[in-house]
Amino acid sequence: MSSTTLAVMYEVGTSRSVRAFHTMPGMPPPEGERHAHDYRLEAVVHRAELDEEGMVCDLDVLDAALAKTAARLEEQDLDAIIATNGEPVTVEAFARWLHAALSDPVKHGGGEDLSVRVWESPVAFGGYAGPVGMRVGVTRRVRRVRSPRHLMRIARRTPLGTVGRTRPT
Repeated sequence: MSSTTLAVMYEVGTSRSVRAFHTMPGMPPPEGERHAHDYRLEAVVHRAELDEEGMVCDLDVLDAALAKTAARLEEQDLDAIIATNGEPVTVEAFARWLHAALSDPVKHGGGEDLSVRVWESPVAFGGYAGPVGMRVGVTRRVRRVRSPRHLMRIARRTPLGTVGRTRPT
């Protein structure tokens, strides 16, 4: 028997299909060439407690946000839309981007936490989950530690609990 505790949460969700293209640099064909996937985008909003209207999130808001995002991506090259800093568009990177794209509408619709999955086939997906309203990928500058003394100087100047955390929007 596992000792892992599962948080009790309510959830609602929706999904959309979209056909889009990307390239996996350094991979042999067909992945290394521009190729298409028929993706399924899935968004699930979570809350520990229902709101005053008895809902997790306004499902119409979530559905409209996902539909708008899917329409923006339909038949497009994901490398031109999603890729940042030369990072290839994997399902994991796509999921992180989708979470960021849906975060504000979900927050305004009453949601607290959002999980997304990007399915590239009927059996394979990548996902990203976290609270809404967080700026994804915003972190403090990483400092190179030159010596134990340097590490102590950095530690004295860094507020506790801030290392590796993202900043709320």
